Amino acid sequence: MTPKEKRLAKSIGQAVANKRLKKGLTQGQVAEQIGVEPETISRIERGITLAPISRLAEIGDVLGVALADLIRDGSPRLQDRAQSIAASMQSVSEADSKLVMEIFEKLTARFKRKS
Repeated sequence: MTPKEKRLAKSIGQAVANKRLKKGLTQGQVAEQIGVEPETISRIERGITLAPISRLAEIGDVLGVALADLIRDGSPRLQDRAQSIAASMQSVSEADSKLVMEIFEKLTARFKRKS
C-alpha cells in the first residue's frame, strides 16, 4: 500500500471500529454475519488491510450504516468530514445547533491564532 492508502485504511478502519462499538457488536459477531474470520475484521479496523468496497458494504449492512458513511467518516478529506458533521447536526435541536456553531467558531478562531 502507498502511504496515502495506508492513511485511508487506518481512517476507514477506525470508522468501522467506532460504528461497531456503537452498535455493541464484537469483531467476532460482525465476522460471523459476513462469513469471514474475526482476524479479517481486526485487520480492517487496525488499518492493516484496505477492505474492498464489497466487503465494506457487507460490514455496513451488519452495522446498519451506509457504505458512504463508512468511507466518509473515515476520510481524511476536509469536505468529507464537513459532510459527516453536517449529518450529525441534523439530529440536534436548533438551539443546540447554534451552540455547536458558536463553539466551533471559537475553536477555529483560537486555532488560527496558534498557527
